[in-house]
Amino acid sequence: EASMVRGQSRFQFTPALRWTIIFMLVLGVLVIYSSSGSQPSILPPSQPKANPNPVSRGPRITDKAYLDVTIGNQEKKRIVIGLYGDIVPKTARNFLMLSIGNMTSPSNQKLSFENSPFHRIIPGFMCQGGDFTRKDGTGGSSIYGEKFADENFEVKHSRAGLISMANSGPNTNGSQFFITVAATPWLDGHHVVFGEVVEGMDVVRAMEAVGTQSGPTSVPVTVVGCGMI
Repeated sequence: EASMVRGQSRFQFTPALRWTIIFMLVLGVLVIYSSSGSQPSILPPSQPKANPNPVSRGPRITDKAYLDVTIGNQEKKRIVIGLYGDIVPKTARNFLMLSIGNMTSPSNQKLSFENSPFHRIIPGFMCQGGDFTRKDGTGGSSIYGEKFADENFEVKHSRAGLISMANSGPNTNGSQFFITVAATPWLDGHHVVFGEVVEGMDVVRAMEAVGTQSGPTSVPVTVVGCGMI
């Protein structure tokens, strides 16, 4: 017959049982804590977690200029160009000041891209403009005089949307420039890249669409306004 003393049972609270209970309590707390947080973000290898502060893939942009362009009788559209003033400060300043348009030549001609055409556009290659003197690709002038030297060829023609100086040979930079619509590596070492399109690449593509393999455009493409942002 089982005997029981009031207020005391035969159940023994041994040291081993005490440690077992403590372990179970600690384990329960850990499980509750881990399940109360947010769910981990697991992305497949093909979709790495985005960097909230991405580093620019190109040189640092020091200034921005804009070109307001009309294609035929369409409304004007804006192209914003970021300039690489750290790498090619002289070339970048030339483009920026020609966009601002507040300088004049020794002969008192306004130095500005305003009302100048993109006179040569070749699909799959580039859009060329900047001749504000003769407007046919044979003129133009820099802010330093008619021509100035190649600054360097550090930036390569590696992709669409780059801005580079047009020239007629070494050290003959004026005001003419071109916008690439594809990589053009054969121009590396011959033309100075000084910036990139940061907004309005769709406008550049629309310009490309009215070009021809020989260069003349099917409708006029004109810079009707320009300046600094």
